[in-house]
Amino acid sequence: MSPKQQPDPLQPTDLPLFAQRPAPSARALAGAVPGASGSGAPVPPPPSSSPRGVGPDGDDEDTREVPVVAASRLEVGRAAKVLSGDRQGQIRQALERLERVDWEAVQHLRSQVSAALTLVSADTVLDESRHRATVSRLTMQAIEDWVQDRIARGEGPLALDAQNALRGAVLDSMFGAGRLQPLLDLPGIENIEIEGHDGVTLEFSDGSLETGPPVADSDADQISEIQHLAVLSQEVGDTPCRG
Repeated sequence: MSPKQQPDPLQPTDLPLFAQRPAPSARALAGAVPGASGSGAPVPPPPSSSPRGVGPDGDDEDTREVPVVAASRLEVGRAAKVLSGDRQGQIRQALERLERVDWEAVQHLRSQVSAALTLVSADTVLDESRHRATVSRLTMQAIEDWVQDRIARGEGPLALDAQNALRGAVLDSMFGAGRLQPLLDLPGIENIEIEGHDGVTLEFSDGSLETGPPVADSDADQISEIQHLAVLSQEVGDTPCRG
């Protein structure tokens, strides 16, 4: 059909739908969009006499882009697996941090420290830094007394690393979120959904969800901890800080 001839409506093959189009190049398969015929964009040059172009290094030039894309996707998959593995390791570390602690002892020690702090605060107004230093000192004293009581009951001494874990848990309970604190310290944590003491779902900033460890020994303990956090939050908000 010459350029001046009009397409015959009775001949479907004369319609533009059946016009031949240039085959996409390897770069187009890799994501680039070649110029369409008649759109004003340049049309890719026709292939050379060789059925497949050969690059300077002897590689097949037409297919070099495709393995790059496949390799990129493979690397993304590997990176996702590494990230997932790292996150699982971090959750295991948080679980180990929780399991190293006797949480019943934490509640007992917290009560002891709070009672001692009330006596100190009755005579002296503490600013934030002095308040923390006083709580830390009272916590160490309470743990030493508790360990001596254990020895007196015949339960034996407590290892130094166990004492340090106990001290950290008491301070988390006084200044942080208690048993939730190791989970809140996870990198990228966005939200913690709790349905019962052992129905915990961790939501991260990338949208992924992971099952978390129990945050209490029972639903009653969970309610008690939530009440403690609410009271602690109000006390912190109402306590004046004076130098």
